[in-house]
Amino acid sequence: MALTSPGVQVTVIDESQYIAGAPASVPFFLFATAENKADPTSTATAAATTSANAGKLYSITSQRDLVTLYGNPFFYSSAAGTPIQGYELNEYGLLAAYSALGISNQVYALRADIDLASLVGSTGRPTGAPTNGAYWLDATDSTWGLNAWNATTQSFTAKSPIVITLATQLSSGVPLTSVGTIGDYAVVAIPTYNAPTAAGTQTYWYKNSTNTWVELGSVAWMNSFATITTPTANPTLTEADTIQIQMSGGLGVGTNNNATLIVPASPNNTVAQLASDINALNWEYISATVTDGKLVINSAQTGGTPNSEDPNDNSYFVRLHTGTGTIFTDLGYSVGSVIAYQPRVAFGTSAQQPVWGPTQDYPAVTGSVWIQVNGTGLQPVISQYNSTTSSWTAKTQSFAKSDWAQIYAADSTGGGAIPAGNVYTQYGFDAEINDGPLYYWYRAATGATVVNGTNTTPDFTAGAYVAKVKITTPGVSSLSSAYTFNLADATDATDFVTAWSAANIPYTTASVNDDGSLQLTHTTGGVIVLDDYLATGVSSGLWQEAGFTTATIGAKEGPFANEIAYTTTQTSTTGSGVGLSIIVTNDYLNYDFDPVSVSSGGSGYVVGDKITFDGTQFGGASPANDLVVIVTAVTTGAVTAYTWFSGTGPSQYTTQLSNWRAFSITTTGANSLTANEGAPTAIPTNMTNWYYTATDQVDMMINTTSGWRGYKNQGYDSNGIPSNNVANTTDPKGPLVSATEPTLQSDGTALVYGDLWLDTSDLENYPVISRWESVPQTGGGSAVNKWVLIDNADGTSQSGILFADARWATNGTTNPANDPIPSIVSLLSSNYLDVGAPLSANYPTGMLLWNMRRSGYNVKQYRVNYFNADRFPNQVLPTETDAWVTASGLESDGAMYAGRKAQRAMVVTAMRATIASNTAIRDEDNYFNLQACPNYPELQPDMVTLNSDRGETSYVIGDTPMRLKDSATDIQAWATNAAGAASTGEAGCVTRNTYLGLFYPSGITTDLSGKLVAVPSSHMMTRTMLRNDNVAYPWLAPAGTRRGIIDNASSIGYLDAQSGEFQVIKTNVGIRDVLYTNFINPFVFFTGNGLLNYGNKTSFNSSSALDRINVARLVAYIRRQLTLAARPFVFEPNDNQTRRSISAVVETIFADLVSKRGLYDYSVVCDASNNTPARIDRNELWIDIAVEPVKAAEFIYIPVRIFNTGEL
Repeated sequence: MALTSPGVQVTVIDESQYIAGAPASVPFFLFATAENKADPTSTATAAATTSANAGKLYSITSQRDLVTLYGNPFFYSSAAGTPIQGYELNEYGLLAAYSALGISNQVYALRADIDLASLVGSTGRPTGAPTNGAYWLDATDSTWGLNAWNATTQSFTAKSPIVITLATQLSSGVPLTSVGTIGDYAVVAIPTYNAPTAAGTQTYWYKNSTNTWVELGSVAWMNSFATITTPTANPTLTEADTIQIQMSGGLGVGTNNNATLIVPASPNNTVAQLASDINALNWEYISATVTDGKLVINSAQTGGTPNSEDPNDNSYFVRLHTGTGTIFTDLGYSVGSVIAYQPRVAFGTSAQQPVWGPTQDYPAVTGSVWIQVNGTGLQPVISQYNSTTSSWTAKTQSFAKSDWAQIYAADSTGGGAIPAGNVYTQYGFDAEINDGPLYYWYRAATGATVVNGTNTTPDFTAGAYVAKVKITTPGVSSLSSAYTFNLADATDATDFVTAWSAANIPYTTASVNDDGSLQLTHTTGGVIVLDDYLATGVSSGLWQEAGFTTATIGAKEGPFANEIAYTTTQTSTTGSGVGLSIIVTNDYLNYDFDPVSVSSGGSGYVVGDKITFDGTQFGGASPANDLVVIVTAVTTGAVTAYTWFSGTGPSQYTTQLSNWRAFSITTTGANSLTANEGAPTAIPTNMTNWYYTATDQVDMMINTTSGWRGYKNQGYDSNGIPSNNVANTTDPKGPLVSATEPTLQSDGTALVYGDLWLDTSDLENYPVISRWESVPQTGGGSAVNKWVLIDNADGTSQSGILFADARWATNGTTNPANDPIPSIVSLLSSNYLDVGAPLSANYPTGMLLWNMRRSGYNVKQYRVNYFNADRFPNQVLPTETDAWVTASGLESDGAMYAGRKAQRAMVVTAMRATIASNTAIRDEDNYFNLQACPNYPELQPDMVTLNSDRGETSYVIGDTPMRLKDSATDIQAWATNAAGAASTGEAGCVTRNTYLGLFYPSGITTDLSGKLVAVPSSHMMTRTMLRNDNVAYPWLAPAGTRRGIIDNASSIGYLDAQSGEFQVIKTNVGIRDVLYTNFINPFVFFTGNGLLNYGNKTSFNSSSALDRINVARLVAYIRRQLTLAARPFVFEPNDNQTRRSISAVVETIFADLVSKRGLYDYSVVCDASNNTPARIDRNELWIDIAVEPVKAAEFIYIPVRIFNTGEL
């Protein structure tokens, strides 16, 4: 501001601009590693190797920081410990970065989004990890305690059942007929958790003589074994002889069913007629047949008798008693009476082994079964998955018949001390159904049993309610007596809580949750049993309205409500009697009258009348739950005794609240239970990689006039072309897979036209395919049958081949993750195609189709819901929509990437995607001036593009292939791209650039574990350049004995493509000449000097100073320095003062370069001569610079002249 009164104003103008010194050289590495590697400095996961951090640029300042972030560089070894040199999954880039940090204080690192460990090969499909907390029942190591009784030998025989783990082997819970053979036993390993009396819930099954699976203990099972078999075959019975037959009928009936049978006259005086007469009695569950000429009687009595817990007790019998004549002698008996007890099933410990011999009270017949619990018997092996340790932990098993019995055995304080996660096996459901199914329960929580109702607005308007509640008591092995719970009508949740408190039920509380639902608690971790059945056998609906049903979490079916005594009146009769009323209980669907109780005997009845009682009287339905009894005794027409004839009671299970919970059998999450012969796994996650290493798995199809067909479904002419006039007799197993030329088919028969041979002697160039054809002789003569090589690059002609995904199986219903892998033989005879298979109309008839989806030696990815309407509109989609999809792809000529090349293609694709999409590496604030992607020349075009995006301020250190042989022919072919590769890679060099240098050969170094490993040339050259820049400057050639020393390798050489072995070389003069002529810098070994870089050429023949590395790096340096120097002058006035200032700064840069041997001379012009008015009007400021870069002395010529003595 102008002074308005006398004074002094001082103005300071800063014209001291200068350019800061250049930073040290910093390399950038692009590489791939395995995911979730261990951090060697701690117990944590190396942070940069997580999936979330893939593609994140890290600035790293020390070797320790590098391994903390990425883990130790990993190099694979064989089973014998020999390093696998050149393996595609070795972490070359990480080791190169580690080596660089040995002499540099900073590198930038970028990991591609691919898990190298996912590309490790296998012949088995990969799977997903189980969910933490999931349970597994080991079907292999579990034992089932099944022992079958033989009455003849009076001994048990241990049986090894078929263990069924797949739902596909069951139909409504019953094993399929296709499973097993007659006489087999089977175990359904996973329970349905349905009520024990429901159909298809049984664990143990037997396949009877009709090839039918029957559940142990069922009527059909009992009828599978004879209760009585008479000794003599085909006897002739005496007419008019009599025999008595009795059955037990019902427990406590008082009078057993009894009938006398009379032998008829000839020709009906046979056991066949006797069997027919027994069946004519119409006694439920008693039947007779003739087997091998002998009378066989089957007994399967069930009604009216509870299941005894005593394995030696069985009151169900059939008795034969002689009447008149010699019938018993004729049948083969020496005594006048025979009694036998029907087949039975008993659970028990080894101490409870049944005693079933003939001298016992209830001897057992052959076929009876004892299931030994614990010891060497029943031992389900159940383990739980721990995701932290990635392992299964076996659970200690215990056995009990009820939750309360298990609580009593495990915790004297009432259950609260039982740890969550404990498991027990329940058998003999609640000590009531001795032949019931097995249930597996897990402990859901430690401490109190807390169950929340599912109804958030309970409204009790169907009362008043009277219900029963039973509980467990600490230190008591059985349930308590019933407590009465009363709740008035028109009440709510609060009233419920009040009523519960008034019931004085010990160890329990009731409360209302914040959401309005009810909560019931057993304070010591015990069991609460809720029973709201009325005297009519119908539920009052109390517990359902309260929200406590078997669908409630923590609730399940409890003991049967069997305390209800129904006084029922007959609905109908086969006779003329009226007025019969009896008292009946429903005991687990069995109508029970023990003792027989007649409320009113009625009148007009006779023995044998059948009386029906409507099932609705028992709270069930009619006719499903109708009860039919037979009158067995009357007094003056009034019924005094009866026995059960038929009828099944309704389901009347109570609701049980417990911390013993059912496993989930429909999911695979926490607390799920899966039965499997091996440890279960989840289906692969979406995009899971699978490198399928099988070289002998080839599904080949052929294009015909009717489309793609399985190779065995088509005949072939002498040229291997499809012909409908020839039957297919090609090899029955498909393509012959051999390292030598086959001379016969796999079954020893002669080769035929169309046979295919896959040569496995050259896996580096897999697949090498030939076809057996008739080939005309050159110059005439008879044709010769021989193997003709198929060109993998021929994707257009009749004799060519197409590589594509066509199908996984012979149908669309095979699960690609879990079902067995379809056989090649089955596919060869199938024409099935997946949606999206190549259209046959687009290819010539006769072309082969190599089905990559099912064939081996490539990399596939698991795609969840791959076959969907969005991807394949207007197509009929398969049942199984998941698929394995080839991910490794095709080479530019259409051939498949196979073997290690398929692995490599996956890594290259991921790296290209990472470098193309990453923005951080294009941020100029992230300074680096060297770039490397060790072992991947395929990334050179991408690295050049990145450098261009960054203003060509960096230099790319490029590799030559590790398998490039030190042969002038091979090197020349690669350098000139003789193979016609579409992009730089192992086949040829395409990308050339001033700011890209190529180096040869590879080297051997030591990894962090001390193993000798092969590394690419950029591993060595990056460190060599960094040393050059440390001791000198980037514009001095990083070559020769002074600045080209290689100190991070012990030798140089190449990998033999066939053997994979590292071949040590010295790079002789001839090879160096070929390399340098093709702008590839050679590494050499000179005795006394060691390993050196002995070249200074860029990859681009510019015919200028820029064809040398030192000059190219000088220019890259100048670019960056000039950018930094000029930036402060942007928006400054475009006048002489600014031009002088910027010129001064630029002059400083170049003067420094001259002093440091980077330039011979330079010129800087920034004045009115190049900043014309027109340029100034366009807001432009121009600085013209000319430089003379220093050249390296690469070719030293030393002429030596020889003179005579005295001439000098």
